[in-house]
Amino acid sequence: MKQSKTKAISLALLLFATISASAQTQFTLTLKDDHQGAENKYLIYMADEKHQLPQHPTDSFVTKKHKYTYKTNLSTPRQATIQLVDAQSGKPSNTHTTTFFIPGETCQITLNANDFRITGTSFYQQSQSVYDVYAPYDKQAYALYDKYKSIKTDYPAEKRDSAARAIIDAYNANTNKMREALSSHAQCHHNEEGCIITMLQIIGTDPEGVYAQASEEVKNGRFKDYITATVDKARAVRQKREKAEAESQAAAQKSSEGQMFVDFEATHNGKTHKLSDYVGKGKYVLVDFWASWCGPCKAEIPTLIQVYNKYKGDNFEVLGVATWDKPEATEKAIEQMHIPYPQILNAGRAGSDAYGIRGIPQIILFGPDGKILQRDLRGEKIEECVKKYLGK
Repeated sequence: MKQSKTKAISLALLLFATISASAQTQFTLTLKDDHQGAENKYLIYMADEKHQLPQHPTDSFVTKKHKYTYKTNLSTPRQATIQLVDAQSGKPSNTHTTTFFIPGETCQITLNANDFRITGTSFYQQSQSVYDVYAPYDKQAYALYDKYKSIKTDYPAEKRDSAARAIIDAYNANTNKMREALSSHAQCHHNEEGCIITMLQIIGTDPEGVYAQASEEVKNGRFKDYITATVDKARAVRQKREKAEAESQAAAQKSSEGQMFVDFEATHNGKTHKLSDYVGKGKYVLVDFWASWCGPCKAEIPTLIQVYNKYKGDNFEVLGVATWDKPEATEKAIEQMHIPYPQILNAGRAGSDAYGIRGIPQIILFGPDGKILQRDLRGEKIEECVKKYLGK
């Protein structure tokens, strides 16, 4: 079940009998909607038997006089999502949506301006107990996200980077506290289906850790297939992430300060450009790995332009490397920000893989022979480093 920030919506879900793998069971959803007009369109996304929610709606309905009763037959417990279609734009709403699990039991769901609550059988009571733990951290996460989005208007340019880092640190701390609180809750309620299932649905939790805490009765109960599929997917994601991190650390070690540059290439509009076209050619080269969508990257651009205009010449160059970005987006940003120095477009992951870069911007100064002089340059340290090596 996924919590949603909504205005006044109330829905009633009536689920009859227990769904079994051997028989079709009717799922009845009775919805009462006081959010907008008397007639509102809703989309329904029903997971398949492999517990995959579809990208496109399974069905839809329109309320009449604020009400609608939707019926369908199911053979196994599964997830479902209900999403309101905005009356003005005609597009699905990202905020007026909720995902929940259907084990075939009676429940009452109420959504209002502040929270999302559910009552009914023990399964849904157990589920709601998880959200009672989760809700304060979720609220704090939204508040920090809103604060991050307003950095540009709330802080002067010279303080935006430090403000962003402080907010990110607070967000990570909040996430860690949320995980600890949920883990403690799972330990106390390890034999409750609703608790375990709901924790597996919450983004940011550790599915493998939740599984380890669950009782054997829950692991092998009626939700066994869903639990196993969810944990297997999480394990595969973790293993992939760990492999990528190991490769990144190895690449960063090979391209650490004092090492010779690692070459890479990128092709755009039929032309291939290499880092070695610029680095190792007798100039100091300041290389900025950046992207058009990256706020902190764009915050460093004015400094890079200033340094370029001040020191460019036979002994110094600045180079941008478009990282994890679409060429057309990069080109638009270059035009909007009036970036004068050369760029390697459409680098994708080529540069970041070569230098073990896990976050951008990454600004590196290379010596005339191609040796890496300094990494992780930001703010005032950019010009300080350039001046040091140029002897200005």
